[in-house]
Parts: sequence; C-alpha cells; structure tokens
Amino acid sequence: MYIPRFKKLKDAVKEIKRINKRINSYFSSLQMYHLLRAGILTNVRIKNDYYINMDELYKLFTEEEK
Repeated sequence: MYIPRFKKLKDAVKEIKRINKRINSYFSSLQMYHLLRAGILTNVRIKNDYYINMDELYKLFTEEEK
C-alpha cells in the first residue's frame, strides 16, 4: 500500500533546496504555490496550511534535470 509523504509548503521548499543546490537561488514558496494552482502537484489543505506530496515534488525536479 502506498502512503504519500506530506510536508507543509514552506518545509517542502526548504527540503527541495537542501537536496538540489541549483534550485537554491531561485525557488520560493510563491513559485511552489503556483505549481499547486496549476495542478502540477497534489496537495491537501488543512485550515490555512498547504501540505505537499513530497514524492511528486522529488519526481518533478528529477525529471526536469534529465
């Protein structure tokens, strides 16, 4: 059974910046929000917080590098 890992939006941005050093200079929470609104990433909203599916986020950035 697949259980996705979710993190808050700001924590997801910190995590992706930590993993990929090239992203560090230009990626922000606002850009992550635009990915959510475009339907590129799956999210869950609880109250005022967005929770990002980290598996999809890792997949998105590894595909862009190829």
